[in-house]
Amino acid sequence: MTDPLSAKTFVGGTSGNDDLRANSQDTDGSYLFARGGDDILRGGKYDDVLTGGAGSDQYYGGAGADQFRFFGYDVTTGDRDRVYDLNFSDGDTIVFGSFATDTFADAAGINAYTNGTAATISSFEGLANMVNDADAVWATRKGTTDLLILHVTVGTETQTIEISNAYSAYVAAGGLIG
Repeated sequence: MTDPLSAKTFVGGTSGNDDLRANSQDTDGSYLFARGGDDILRGGKYDDVLTGGAGSDQYYGGAGADQFRFFGYDVTTGDRDRVYDLNFSDGDTIVFGSFATDTFADAAGINAYTNGTAATISSFEGLANMVNDADAVWATRKGTTDLLILHVTVGTETQTIEISNAYSAYVAAGGLIG
């Protein structure tokens, strides 16, 4: 079995604040891995994988079917990650990994695995099912904007992920708030 990331250009960050950009020439896409710090991850026109790490990170996938990754071992309360251009219809996904057992469960649009410690979300229906079915996950809205805010609890810490232009689609898919 071949590692799907091995074909992508690796763009690595540091423990500081980084501005990482995809390799625009690699048609396989790029794997942006920011590590610590408050980072900006900018995908390109191909299928990119963006992993922010600890800190408050900004994710811009760009064109292509991008993967936005979040890991339980990077969670620190107070960090707020933001995804600016999630587009499930382009093939974008949100991937969670290394969270507590049974945090996630299989449902339409969500594929949970590794005893519920990880999941891949492929639609707003999946996002709604994740929130509606999980005790450690909830969603809020910022004022009257279309900003959806996800909260995922890991022990005593909470992962906060803001998703631009997503609240309306999330609610239309049956997502609950609060």
